[in-house]
Amino acid sequence: MPRFKKVVDQAKAFTIFAYGHTRTLKCLRCFTEGKEVVRPEVTRFASNFLTLASMQEKDQLRKMVVHSKWDTLKDVKSKKEKEATSTILSPNFWRDVKLTLTVFEPLAKVLRLVDGDVLVDGDVRPAMGFVYGELLKAKKQIKDAFGPLRLDSRM
Repeated sequence: MPRFKKVVDQAKAFTIFAYGHTRTLKCLRCFTEGKEVVRPEVTRFASNFLTLASMQEKDQLRKMVVHSKWDTLKDVKSKKEKEATSTILSPNFWRDVKLTLTVFEPLAKVLRLVDGDVLVDGDVRPAMGFVYGELLKAKKQIKDAFGPLRLDSRM
């Protein structure tokens, strides 16, 4: 969906910029206390989901891009830096990150269940009926995340 693609692309642009320069990466790690923002996983979907979740947890990103230390970096004078900074400071970006995570979290849980990452009753693989029930629950949660909006009304 275009709305979710946009937020993922904006997050990618920021992380590519931040991880692509040694000075910006050092600054990022300083502000996040050494914790990584990018969370690589086996699938692109999981990587995008975990990276967005990691970014949302880190209020330090906003503090970083307004700090004088960020402005003094040589790499931050470029067009890409200005886009990265405006992305992190944009309230619309953070609202869309929250919506994206809210919509995709139930789906991620079902995918982990199907993939075998989550077991039922300790070590029993879930039966198809159980997975189907979880899929219906996820579908309802996704609809609820949009509230009164229809899925296609703002996309």
